[in-house]
Amino acid sequence: NFSKGQLAQQAQKNEDFNTGKNSELYQSVKNGVNGILVGNGLSKAEATTLSKNFSDIKKELNAKLGNLNNNNNNNNGLENSTEPIYTQVAKKVKAKIDQLNQAASGFGGVNQAGFPLKRHDKVDDLSKAGLSRNQELAQKIDKLNQAVLEAKAHHFANLDQMIDKLKDSTKKNVMNLYVESAKKVPTSLSAKLDNYAINSHTRINSNVKNGAINEKATGMLTQK
Repeated sequence: NFSKGQLAQQAQKNEDFNTGKNSELYQSVKNGVNGILVGNGLSKAEATTLSKNFSDIKKELNAKLGNLNNNNNNNNGLENSTEPIYTQVAKKVKAKIDQLNQAASGFGGVNQAGFPLKRHDKVDDLSKAGLSRNQELAQKIDKLNQAVLEAKAHHFANLDQMIDKLKDSTKKNVMNLYVESAKKVPTSLSAKLDNYAINSHTRINSNVKNGAINEKATGMLTQK
């Protein structure tokens, strides 16, 4: 606990310190520094010169620090502006990618290091990205066609597997099937599906009548 007198004295010292070189505290510190320097073997003139040099160095540092603060830059090289940091980072990443692409544009030959770099790359490989809805439907039609052809040659394993998959997907993904059915199918694909259904039905009926498909295949296809 400080007395009122001590608090007042401290407040006066703070005020004196803030008033500049003419303050009592400043002069006291300066004289103390000079006294220490003189006490270490310097003449009064040398001590005054040295303390002046210290003062000049301090001014120079303050000026540099002031300029640094006024530049609105931090040590990350990102401006302290109203623009969000993540936006600035995205711009810098884009600029770096463009720079790398430009530097690599002159490379020739095979086994290049994946240039040019792409921000968004469309991949048709199913192992890397999902197929589009049209591609999935076309793939299913191709597989079903193949299974029917194999069944005609009395090989039913593939057709059995296809039917089992269709049954499983119906049981486990009722909501997904409902959502998918609500989507609009492109006209061109819809026409292909209709044509496939009509032709398949006609071929199956014809083959059954001609005895080309045995009883097992007939039962499975009728169930489907």
